[in-house]
Amino acid sequence: MLSHIEDSRVLFKGIGMSVSFQCRCGRSLEVDDELAGQQVSCPVCNEVLTVPTAAARSASAAVAGAPRDAAGRAWAAAFEPDQVYYRHSGHFSIAGLLLGFLGGVGVGVPLAVLYGVISFYDPIIYINLLLTLGFGLAVAWTAAKVMKFAKVRNTVLACTVALAAMLVAYYVSWVSWVWAVMQSAKQPVPFFSLLVSPRVMWFLIQAINEVGAWSIGHSESTVSGLALWGVWLGEAVYLLGASVYGAKRALSQPFCEVCQSWCAKSSLKFKARTCPADTVRPRLEARDFSILTELGQSPAGAYYWLEGDVYSCPRCGQLHTLTVTSVSVTPGKSAKDTKVK
Repeated sequence: MLSHIEDSRVLFKGIGMSVSFQCRCGRSLEVDDELAGQQVSCPVCNEVLTVPTAAARSASAAVAGAPRDAAGRAWAAAFEPDQVYYRHSGHFSIAGLLLGFLGGVGVGVPLAVLYGVISFYDPIIYINLLLTLGFGLAVAWTAAKVMKFAKVRNTVLACTVALAAMLVAYYVSWVSWVWAVMQSAKQPVPFFSLLVSPRVMWFLIQAINEVGAWSIGHSESTVSGLALWGVWLGEAVYLLGASVYGAKRALSQPFCEVCQSWCAKSSLKFKARTCPADTVRPRLEARDFSILTELGQSPAGAYYWLEGDVYSCPRCGQLHTLTVTSVSVTPGKSAKDTKVK
């Protein structure tokens, strides 16, 4: 059993766009141009730092072909001076949202037709549950990935678009299922007629609910009435919830506004001894990452530890985020069961 206690993404970045630069402890430093390339000590933590050269500062400002002042505006739009936790800038394009919706619908509608028919004819409930799981994730994943490709950084709008795509696909799945029910009852109704007639669909759904559509085990009685409404409600909640969750997860990766590119997960990873969250959090928020060294490596066989992942911009190397997760494992679980992402 896992307990996800804490998941904090702490922002530590060096902008390197002027003579001013920042130490890892969070202190902003400003030195003369003549010290560029030389080493200085941070007056707060005494760490030895190399002053960025003019070439390094120019390269950072010109990343992705952006003018120096435009790069500065991009950073200013994305981050506040004392911002600790990363959050998306909220930027998006109408084209990106539209492409995400069309992508979700384009994949969701064919899957919805198959899902509706197979879920009616398949007698094994576990297969139906797997179909529901796969259907919901496929639509959400597709819509989110398309929006990510279009560089949408507005989580609320992305989740709304994924939800809208799922609503369309979910309606088509109902049409497919009702069509299969009517075919089985020897009262066929054209698929397209059901698709364009929501009122007819609602009437047929109510009629099917009264008599039931399937039974459990070897029982001769069918599930109907409130019980069947409950099953359908649970399916709807899962599918719509999966679309929102999937979109949010897909767009959780940090985005560098200067380079206009998504950050990549670094190979740098640690597994440290755990300690109370009220001890770790304040020091990480103060950009005091030495606490991770002080805690030391978590011993093999431990039931509690801290895991850390670093994301960095692969182009300019100026944006870095750290995610620290507190993990606990119930004794007796295998190592495979302990992974928390």
